[in-house]
Amino acid sequence: MKEFEKAELVNRLRNYISENRQSEKQSSKKDELPHHSVPGIGSIINTCFAGFTRMECLTEDFLCNKESASPDFMKDIRSRKKSTFQEKLFEIIRTRNIDEVELYTKAQITKQTFSKIRSNGDYKPKKNTAYLLVLALHLNITESEDLPGRAGITFSTSRDFDLAIRFFIEQNIYDIFKINEILMASGIKTLAG
Repeated sequence: MKEFEKAELVNRLRNYISENRQSEKQSSKKDELPHHSVPGIGSIINTCFAGFTRMECLTEDFLCNKESASPDFMKDIRSRKKSTFQEKLFEIIRTRNIDEVELYTKAQITKQTFSKIRSNGDYKPKKNTAYLLVLALHLNITESEDLPGRAGITFSTSRDFDLAIRFFIEQNIYDIFKINEILMASGIKTLAG
């Protein structure tokens, strides 16, 4: 990469981070129930359980109590459950006819890590691994939020690294070597591969 191109990208990245960065306090939603893996569940929970604390709502006794939840509540939650990270990853691989060896090589993840993902439906990758796969698959921003979200991983608006990865995806920059070069020049940790 040419030095002026690198300097331009570093400058654009820094501007993007400063415009989109929120403090940890602003970006956390500790009072909300976790519902990122079940579409539409937030509104159901907020409607059904208004006035109860988060911990009260998450207890089995509370969910089974006829006074606090409708009988179809758990059935409704199960019917809305999304596929897992592993299921979605291999769906993308299948539908896009991607060679698995080429993918994990391009993503700079080990064969062993990829094998763990393949063999364990409940495998939760590290954030770095999820981001490397997102970049290697050339996912758009919606897909880049969805796939890691299935493993409980979200882009934080209070962390420069997450904002940087989001910037690269929005700019359609998927070359991991180029991304690492820009991250290093910007003083942000690089993608471990």
